[in-house]
Amino acid sequence: MKKYLLILLAIITVFTFSSCGLIAKYYFNEEKVSTKGYPDEELEETKMYIVDPEPETEPEPETEPETQPQTQAQTEPVPVEPQLDLSFLPTEFAFSSGVGGWGTSLTLQPNGKFIGSYHDSDMGDMGTSYPNGTVYICDFSGNFNITPINSYSYSLELTKLVYDYGTGGSWIEGGVRYIASDAYGISGCTNFILYTSDAPEYEMNEEFKTWSYNYISGGSVVESYAIYNTVDHYGFFEYSY
Repeated sequence: MKKYLLILLAIITVFTFSSCGLIAKYYFNEEKVSTKGYPDEELEETKMYIVDPEPETEPEPETEPETQPQTQAQTEPVPVEPQLDLSFLPTEFAFSSGVGGWGTSLTLQPNGKFIGSYHDSDMGDMGTSYPNGTVYICDFSGNFNITPINSYSYSLELTKLVYDYGTGGSWIEGGVRYIASDAYGISGCTNFILYTSDAPEYEMNEEFKTWSYNYISGGSVVESYAIYNTVDHYGFFEYSY
């Protein structure tokens, strides 16, 4: 009998140690579970974790590769420089109201040189030595620096103006007294504009347009070439015989 008790005790011992080795593989939330009374005693509110678990990592969000916004290639238009086309010169221009005996004529060359004359007759201004009246006169010449503004206009910069008789002097010839005068319509201004025959009328100064015979007669100013005095708003218009 004593022999059987020893055998039973050995079996219980082996079973006990085997159970302890299995339990040692686990951990609990705050403390290890005691092997006393296992498995009769109930474990209360414990959590079991596997030793050395693989750390859980959240997958990185997939990011789409940045793409540069597609923009349509924009090219700035290259400005076209207006060309200097003075094939319509030489041309004779006239500045006159059409009323009275006065007027200024000017002939412009492609190189900017010009010649002209001004006259104003006053037959009532007479004397014993000049019974045929008085004439104010000016023969002149000069030079413009011509620069294109656009397709229908040119800048005329007055760089030279010469009077053949000077100014203020007088002489009597053939019963007429002649008085040397300024170039009416030219003197007093250094910046002029030359318009071609297709220049738009709406861009022209209103007072300037009144010097056109076509404008006065109800026609269009743009039918002829013209020179605009930007100071006094006088107008020289193409003269045709």
